[in-house]
Amino acid sequence: MFSISHSDRPAGGRPSHSWAQKARRLAAQGQVRHGRGGRETGRTVDAGAQFHSGYCAYMSRPYFYQPSDVARRFLEGKKRRERTEFERDLGRLKHSFSLRRLAGVTQVFQSDGRRTVRNRYSHSVEVADIGAALARLLGPDPHVVEAAALAHDLGHPPFGHHGESVLNVIANDIGLDGFEGNAQTLSMLSRIEPKTMVGDQPYGINPTRAFADAVVKYPWRQHERPGPKYGVYARDLNYFRWIRGERIRNCVEAQLMDWADDVAYSTHDFEDGILAGFIQIENLKSSSEMYALCAVAQQHSQVSAVQARAAYERILDLPSLQQLAEIGDIGRSRSARVLIKTLTGELTDRFVAEAVAATTQRYGGQAIGRYDGTLIVPVDVRAEAEVLKAMTWRYVIDSQQFVEQRAGEVEILHDVTRQLLAASGVVPGTGVSSGRVDVVANADSDSLFALLWSESRSPRLDESERARAVIDALAALTDQGVITLAERLRA
Repeated sequence: MFSISHSDRPAGGRPSHSWAQKARRLAAQGQVRHGRGGRETGRTVDAGAQFHSGYCAYMSRPYFYQPSDVARRFLEGKKRRERTEFERDLGRLKHSFSLRRLAGVTQVFQSDGRRTVRNRYSHSVEVADIGAALARLLGPDPHVVEAAALAHDLGHPPFGHHGESVLNVIANDIGLDGFEGNAQTLSMLSRIEPKTMVGDQPYGINPTRAFADAVVKYPWRQHERPGPKYGVYARDLNYFRWIRGERIRNCVEAQLMDWADDVAYSTHDFEDGILAGFIQIENLKSSSEMYALCAVAQQHSQVSAVQARAAYERILDLPSLQQLAEIGDIGRSRSARVLIKTLTGELTDRFVAEAVAATTQRYGGQAIGRYDGTLIVPVDVRAEAEVLKAMTWRYVIDSQQFVEQRAGEVEILHDVTRQLLAASGVVPGTGVSSGRVDVVANADSDSLFALLWSESRSPRLDESERARAVIDALAALTDQGVITLAERLRA
């Protein structure tokens, strides 16, 4: 939807995208000034001319990155010059084991082989598409934001957030600094993905500083801030400081990735919920449902009751949503499916356009990047995204069907984790032997789990390191991988 290229333009050269039109209207009120863009710095250009084709003068990677931004922790040899370092980051990620694994990790709905529901991989691709578009419009290198968006869920364990909770409880119980998907993502990029090694020291994909920083959403350790979220384990703290120094806020590229993630999962989970029959549009017209959904939005975000209700009403007023309410069997109607895509497209366009317009207005068209600037998302737009998320929470995630499904998943992952920790000698217990786990792991020798389990058996690891290595191995499984592992261990 957001790929900006010459081939995407309709006849006449003008794009039909509403976000580009809004940006043109905003820019036409004055002049756009180039940001830090090498030879272009400081040159004033005519805004109307620059927006004629949906581009502004700073879309072609204008933000000037410093040599330290493209540095890698391990200095590699000379590479072919056809690609920039950021393009190389993106390529390494696209070819990684870690990214491919996400195709087997649930987004919201589990795939039963019959439905083409979204998974963590397809979600990440959509986030990357939106993030790259935001970058092209606002100034950072699109490859950095696209790579960060593709990588943002690499640390998600089997069964998503519920699996994350299981591993976090167990990790804390055995003396580790918990388990958190965002902290795990940093480990995946910097050490777990088998791409670069120096002697016995793994460096993951050895990302550039700017790319690694763009993935960090929660720049603190466990318990340094209220709430369960954090972005770095103790073992990665030196690397974390190499990336960020003592900075305490997120870089621009991370902000764009984060908003792209919000846009994608608020709209697309809503779409999937409608198609699966969990979200009944007719029910949304009830005032009792409005109050209930607004309460959920307040519970999971910072929006006020007034903001949530106003956002709810704006969403209900969308013509495509009103037309959908008049169609009975949505699943079997082509026109209904077109309307659903129209609806999510309109919402996505609005969320992107309003953020771009507000940020462009704030900085007068100057390119932003790294720690120069902040993404501005209007309060009403953020409230709409939170209300959409609330619909998924209320009608899908908190539904009886999903509660029962989660209970089974939690039990499986908890039992498998305890068995592997006992087999490795980290916790007391009887049951499967380490040799039995070796046999099971070798049955899928091409999996990342097989590699990480083998490494967890190294005699050079102390007990804490071995415990973390076992958790790493489990987190590298897919949903079905955990189920299959449990069945094989029982056999």
